[in-house]
Amino acid sequence: EIQLINGTVIDKTIDSSAMPRTIKDAKILLLNEPLEPMRNKTEAEIEITSPSQMSQFLNQENADLLALVKKIVDSGAKVVISRKGVNELVQEALAKKGIISMRRVKYNDLWWVEKATGAKTCENIENISNTELGFAKKIYEKTVGDEKMVFVEGGNNPKSVTLLLRANSKRYLDEFHRNILNAFYVLRNFIENPFIVHGAGSVEWIIAQKIREQAVFVEGKEQIGMERFASALEQIPLTLAHNIGMDVLDASTQLRSKSNGKIRWYGVNSATRKISDMLSSEVIETEIVKQQVFKTAVETTNMLLNVDDVFMKDLIDNTHCHIDGHVHAHRDGGKAHNHFEQEGLEQRQMHHYF
Repeated sequence: EIQLINGTVIDKTIDSSAMPRTIKDAKILLLNEPLEPMRNKTEAEIEITSPSQMSQFLNQENADLLALVKKIVDSGAKVVISRKGVNELVQEALAKKGIISMRRVKYNDLWWVEKATGAKTCENIENISNTELGFAKKIYEKTVGDEKMVFVEGGNNPKSVTLLLRANSKRYLDEFHRNILNAFYVLRNFIENPFIVHGAGSVEWIIAQKIREQAVFVEGKEQIGMERFASALEQIPLTLAHNIGMDVLDASTQLRSKSNGKIRWYGVNSATRKISDMLSSEVIETEIVKQQVFKTAVETTNMLLNVDDVFMKDLIDNTHCHIDGHVHAHRDGGKAHNHFEQEGLEQRQMHHYF
């Protein structure tokens, strides 16, 4: 499952159940300082000689916190997102004013909120500037799977959006994530180089035919090299045909007859399992990716052709392999001995010696 969010998603819940779950047209304040009693970094002590002094100390502490709440209310902010803690007294006071707060939000999430809403992280709550406040059309808490998350949507001229991906397991989610990233890379490449070619093996087949046409004018070993290179290119559409269950010989014959020496974008249509015109089927690829594929293939081939010989590494005495494929060597490997996995919980399977 995939969902496009015109903003960002915070993997946190709203601090208090007394706070609203949805706020529209909200001003957002991002804080990098705690909304709780200050704790000195150095050891300090206060001397109290009477119960009234203790009450006075606690009352002053609460008054300082409420003063911070007043500054937030005066700024017009309806949502407070802090990297540090938020005191319960502050949460209660903010809830009474209809303000949402979220505490201990990750720095990375704060950065994305800045991008999505135009807010700037406030370093000093004593001086809150209007330029530091962000804006979102809607902020709401929503249950996603078994967890609750806060969605921030509809910022003014947002610089970021979010794709929310969901899958049945982490393995599928990782694969889903990789596919999405690959799609973004293709889109990025197309923006940088906005040229396309037709896919499904049609480009490789046309290039192969043109190389064969030119090979007859070349003498010597170079002609054989050109023929082999053309054959390698032809394997791309033929491999596609094999993968979708077509007869490779029939596919090769159809491609040759339909091309007929002219530039026609015939390739392997996986939807119909036929050789068809990719121009009308609108099967396309980015030119820059196709160029890179050819370049990498040629460079790899040249590197392999330049290899004169391969020297095998001598096996160390007592080198042995386990059934699970683990290969290693150690002293007295030929004697009966126990072997345990890294966790030390389960003995490895029988040894096989070289």
